[in-house]
Amino acid sequence: MIRRPPRSTPKPSSAASDVYKRQALSFTPSELNDPLISGPEADPDNDGLNNLAEFYFNGEPRNPGPSPGTIGQRNGVVSLSFTRRTGAAALTDMQLYSSTDLITWNADPLAEVTTIVDNGDGSETVTLSSSAGPGTHERLFLRLQLSSRE
Repeated sequence: MIRRPPRSTPKPSSAASDVYKRQALSFTPSELNDPLISGPEADPDNDGLNNLAEFYFNGEPRNPGPSPGTIGQRNGVVSLSFTRRTGAAALTDMQLYSSTDLITWNADPLAEVTTIVDNGDGSETVTLSSSAGPGTHERLFLRLQLSSRE
């Protein structure tokens, strides 16, 4: 499919504007021109979360932080809970993956958001339920993959 450019420049959504404002506050003008520092795939603090994930999980791209999520299990259902920036879901797609060995990862097409709680501070706590239960496996690992819609 070939996409044609819009006839007029669209106004960015408020969530998209937040991304640009955040970048301007987090990086110097010269760093903003360097995608290896301020690009969505860059990880300037080397904490394993790229700038897209830092924005999504309400982190700071310059300050390494703890893992943004926690895994739980209740009644045989495995869940992943995390805090994300309010409005970030409008800019990103997410896919939950599971693995029993950290080598082979399987997409969880039945994963679903079970709760979203507004924290009142510009963030919300999200809980995803996974269809991959621990079953007969001693361990189960979950990974959340983010991709930008822009």
